[in-house]
Amino acid sequence: MCRDMDEDGVLGRRRFDIAGGIDLGAFMESEPDSPPLAPRPSPSPDDLDDEQSVGLVNAAAAEQQLNWGLMAALVAATTALGIVIGLQAPPILAAPLLLLLSAGAFALTERWAPNPSTRYLGLVWAIIALRTLDGLILDLLAWGWLGEGTQASVLAMMLLGALAVGNVAYSQRHDSDLIAAQATIILLLIATSAGSIGGAEATAIGIILATMVLHTLAYARNSGTLATLGVAASNLWIGLHALVGGGHIFELSLVDLDNPVLLVGLLGTVNAINATAAYHLNGRPDWFGDIAERLGFQRPSVWA
Repeated sequence: MCRDMDEDGVLGRRRFDIAGGIDLGAFMESEPDSPPLAPRPSPSPDDLDDEQSVGLVNAAAAEQQLNWGLMAALVAATTALGIVIGLQAPPILAAPLLLLLSAGAFALTERWAPNPSTRYLGLVWAIIALRTLDGLILDLLAWGWLGEGTQASVLAMMLLGALAVGNVAYSQRHDSDLIAAQATIILLLIATSAGSIGGAEATAIGIILATMVLHTLAYARNSGTLATLGVAASNLWIGLHALVGGGHIFELSLVDLDNPVLLVGLLGTVNAINATAAYHLNGRPDWFGDIAERLGFQRPSVWA
């Protein structure tokens, strides 16, 4: 009897092993209405390419922002160096040092600007060179090397005028609005120098002429950047003379525009020129608009 039971147990275990264990599916109720789960599709090569492209674009944008930050820091550092040399070093030593700094910056521009991968770095060195030269001219005025009184103002205007012409020619050589924009401060410094000779009227005429030259350059280059800069700089310079008149800036005397008729006439004339340029050049390539968009603001017009 026991032997028969043992044989039955052995046979039952063999059948269990052959069946592969307990089939739990036999005890579960199937839902006829539920569709079978679809297999998850594997990403296509196009999707992978799109993801890689987005990643590359984000990395490139971050790198570009970092590069612009570093180049702005480079301009600030070299400008500070030039100011320290001009103020602290003896004039006989400061003048050749500033000339050497400017020549070295121009050499780096000629080396790097023609190469597309280092173009903007080369243009930044051009800005440094031009800023060093106009600072040197103002230092010459402060040191008394250009004489005194009217003679000094006339010589300073002539040197700044020659620098402005060279600035424009150099911008055409490298086809760069970034270099052309440096003529703005030079032209307005000439307008301020004119006030030392002819008073408030000469300053007003100088600012009007500087604004016209800036917008003419903007038309010639079809540049919204230069037009925007002309609008902003001309109004800021008028405000500077109106608010700080009688003081000094960059060793130049600021003539006070205290005549209301002259001030209103100057503002009206300058902004009529600005409005005309803004109307014709709105929508052209504009770095200030690009910067506003990158900061998350709505793209402004040339006039704004």
